Amino acid sequence: MFVKRLDKEDEFLLTHRRNVIRDYQEKGICFSCQNFISGDIFPDNGLVIYEDELVRCQFEKYPRATGQTIIVSKHHYEDISEMPID
Repeated sequence: MFVKRLDKEDEFLLTHRRNVIRDYQEKGICFSCQNFISGDIFPDNGLVIYEDELVRCQFEKYPRATGQTIIVSKHHYEDISEMPID
């Protein structure tokens, strides 16, 4: 597996994104739901490879491995175990 080393700017931006996510979590805000409102955590930037009424799948903007993909549910779930199997 190819592991990409991020340059300093990408490392900074990824750290910033982690901090934004942590701040939302500390405020009790679901960062996934917030992303669909503001688009500030996982902006599509042409990276969306699939989207329907249930999910958005997109390539990671700062991938650590080739093809790293983010899959985000468009419905809120507290835990992945709450998601329906189908």
